[in-house]
Amino acid sequence: MFLQHNTASDGQSFPPGAEFMKCWRMCNDGVLDWPEATEIVFAAGDSLALDDSEPQRIKVGSVASGSEVNVWTGELKVSDPTL
Repeated sequence: MFLQHNTASDGQSFPPGAEFMKCWRMCNDGVLDWPEATEIVFAAGDSLALDDSEPQRIKVGSVASGSEVNVWTGELKVSDPTL
């Protein structure tokens, strides 16, 4: 379950070339622990990657049932829309 944006809120603007990292606070609200192989996989919406040829994956790791975790992207860089 998504809880909150820790960095870079929806709609936040950055100038071209700006570098940042995105972090979400998530909760395993299920009855089972998430295994070590747990990932968030991009399915639809605005892509965070410049190269959309490979599925985007963000490693989450194991999270006990009822526990919260911060999920970080790698470093992101804002593209220049004029290029």
